Amino acid sequence: MSNEITTTSASAPTKVSVINALATKLECDPAKLMPMLKKTAFATCRTDEEFMSMCMVANTYNLNPILNEIYAFPAKGGHVVPIVGVDGWIKLMNSNPAFDGVEFEEGDGYCTAKVYRKDRAHPIAATEWLAECVGNTEPWRRWPRRMLRHKAMIQAARIAFGFAGIYDPDEGERIASVDVPAVVEAPKAPQNGAEAAKNAVRDALGLGSADRSGKPRNAQEPTPEPIPAKDGEASIESLI
Repeated sequence: MSNEITTTSASAPTKVSVINALATKLECDPAKLMPMLKKTAFATCRTDEEFMSMCMVANTYNLNPILNEIYAFPAKGGHVVPIVGVDGWIKLMNSNPAFDGVEFEEGDGYCTAKVYRKDRAHPIAATEWLAECVGNTEPWRRWPRRMLRHKAMIQAARIAFGFAGIYDPDEGERIASVDVPAVVEAPKAPQNGAEAAKNAVRDALGLGSADRSGKPRNAQEPTPEPIPAKDGEASIESLI
């Protein structure tokens, strides 16, 4: 996996490492930034590829992992999920030149966030319900309404600005708790009409679907005698 990104200049493209690009944004020494991130925000990265992917996401969204705007959360399937805290989502909205404010409407067990864009005629709204979002954590137990506002704001921001590949802490925990599905056997190629008809006749005769060569599934079983055809009818043998 390449850890370089390309920047263009007046002369020729220049390769810049992802960690150097992030260090430039954070105004720190790249040699010191990497070990620091591996011990703090990106400590759960188990491979260099996971670490570099987290750096790429931080670069893409201009988020500061030192300020906990983005961090790596370990998933159950053996990878990490990029988590953006509430302050990070607020930064993302405010840094977009089209952002024109957000409003909240609270009701009995729900909260609606409306994000306004300068280039849209109507606000982008998202409603979150407490019964669907409430978690068994200290913040949810102590400040459920505030947490619900955060959820509604984040979902509205995602729709309004197309933020992809990043998640809020609650989403990260739910994603991380899901087991990776088992490998599913690839479906067999579809049969044409004639082949399907022959196989159906074989199954009816007990020849089995695993062997389409005309041999019985069990070698000890005798091959059925051919059924004679009546006048004007095709024999079953001619079909198989």
